[in-house]
Amino acid sequence: MLTVEVIVVGPPLETNCYLICNGDSCVIIDPGDEAETILNALGSRRALAVVATHLHFDHVGAVKELTEHLGVPFVVHKLDWELKEVFNELASRWGGFTKPELPEPVFIDEGGSQLPLNLRVMHTPGIRRAQYR
Repeated sequence: MLTVEVIVVGPPLETNCYLICNGDSCVIIDPGDEAETILNALGSRRALAVVATHLHFDHVGAVKELTEHLGVPFVVHKLDWELKEVFNELASRWGGFTKPELPEPVFIDEGGSQLPLNLRVMHTPGIRRAQYR
């Protein structure tokens, strides 16, 4: 049975990070900051992947540290990855936040990709690139 744990990270924006687990196996979703807090919540369970629902800085700030520490892939939709630099610009425009450094991802798409734990991908794009300029 899948369980969902919410970990609030990254003051002052307080982003929800999720641990989706089946027994001792978990997927980390949207690790915005505070890798140590996320690792403490993970405990002795095994991470299978780190997934970003999108690449806003407050949703991916701990990705690099977690993937390196845990030795798991970083997973993101290819269309979001194509907007990475646009999203990075937002970090500085929102009061000088640090632009996150991200590892090369494994790309997923709706219908053709399966996440660990049989999680399903549903790509729900919001604002188009032109609207960020």
